[in-house]
Amino acid sequence: HQASAPGEAPATDTGALVNSAYTKKLGDSDYETGFTAEYAAALEFGTPRILPRPYLRPAVEAVRDQFVSAIRQIVEK
Repeated sequence: HQASAPGEAPATDTGALVNSAYTKKLGDSDYETGFTAEYAAALEFGTPRILPRPYLRPAVEAVRDQFVSAIRQIVEK
C-alpha cells in the first residue's frame, strides 16, 4: 500500500471508503450524503496523529458553482 501525502485525497487500496458512500432522501428537497467507513472522518479532518487527507470537501468545492447554478435555474422558473 502506498499512502497518500497529507492534503491529498486518500489512496485507494481496497475501495472500502468509496464503497461506503451513501445518499439518503430526507424530504422533498432534503438529502443527506455521507460515508459509513469508520475511518472516513479521520481521513477527511485528520486526527492528533494523522494529517488530513480530504476527499469530500474538495469534491463539493469542484462542483459548487454548477450546483448553485442548477438550483438557481429551478428556483427562478
